[in-house]
Amino acid sequence: MPGHLRSNRLMADGTHVFTARFTDGTSVEIWVHADFGSARAAQTQAQRLTQPLGKLPTFMRARLNHVVVQEGDAAAFEEADGGFFAVYADNMATRLRNNDLEETVFHEAAHVTFDPEYAGGRAWRQAQRADGAYVTRYAQNNPQKEDIPETALFAYAMIRYPGRLPANVEAAVRASVPGKLAFFETFFGPDRPQFYRVGPQQPCR
Repeated sequence: MPGHLRSNRLMADGTHVFTARFTDGTSVEIWVHADFGSARAAQTQAQRLTQPLGKLPTFMRARLNHVVVQEGDAAAFEEADGGFFAVYADNMATRLRNNDLEETVFHEAAHVTFDPEYAGGRAWRQAQRADGAYVTRYAQNNPQKEDIPETALFAYAMIRYPGRLPANVEAAVRASVPGKLAFFETFFGPDRPQFYRVGPQQPCR
C-alpha cells in the first residue's frame, strides 16, 4: 500500500522468483514479494525491470545476483556485498511515469558493481580529494556512500553518449570532477566494450 514502511522481509514465504535472461549470456533473478498475490501480478512487476536491466553494461549486469520488488513507495536501496538491490512498486511506477527508472536501476547497480572493491580504495579516494567537488547535492551530502553511483551515472552518459546531456551540464561536470571522470574512463572508456558475450544465450522461462 502507498507509504507503508520499508519491509525487512526480502525473501518471504511465497516470493515469486523470475529469471531475466539477456542475449549476452547474463541473467538476473527478480524476486517479487508474495504480497503482490498472483503470479501474473508479480510478473507484471518483474517485467518493469527487464528493459532497464538490459541497458546496463554487461560487466555491471553480471555483478547483480538479484533484484527484490516489494510493495510500497519507499526509495530503492542496495546491499552491495550481497549483490542485490530492492525497489518498491509505487516508487517504481512513479519513476516510470517520470522516465527515470533506468537511472535508478543504473544507480543501484553502480553500488553493487563498484562499492565493494573501489569505494574505500586509494584510486577513488585520491580522485575525491583532488576534485573536492560533487556532481549532485546527494553525493555531496553522502560522499562515502553516494558519490560513486551519482558520478558513475554522469560519467557513463558523457563518456559513452557525448552530447546526450546539455552542453552546460557536461562542461560543469568536466570542470568540477575531472579526477572522478578519469577514474570511470577505465570502465566506460571507448576502448572498453560495454556489451559482450559472457556465456550462451539462454531461453527465458
